[in-house]
Amino acid sequence: MFGITFAASKGKWELELMGQDGVIFAQWGYGPEAIVVLLKGGQEEVKSFKDANRGAISSEFVAFAKAVLEGKEDPNGTPMEALEDLIILESLLQSGERNGQTIAVR
Repeated sequence: MFGITFAASKGKWELELMGQDGVIFAQWGYGPEAIVVLLKGGQEEVKSFKDANRGAISSEFVAFAKAVLEGKEDPNGTPMEALEDLIILESLLQSGERNGQTIAVR
């Protein structure tokens, strides 16, 4: 399951990825750090990242709105591009399960 919300009134961003074995929850937008929480097997691991790239997600929405308003396809918003993003995400999750081991992306 993949869930994302942009409902906060103060520019707070949250992303939650739920799987069979655990949950990854990321939060950024308040303060200078992004917070990532991993819940797996009843254990919670919290990491914080200073100076996280806060503009990345908002720029995705700007690009989408521009494509809709101009009636032109965004080359970075194609179904194949989305699939490639999911491949990267899956590789990141696999790497995390293996304590940061490098995962080849095809």
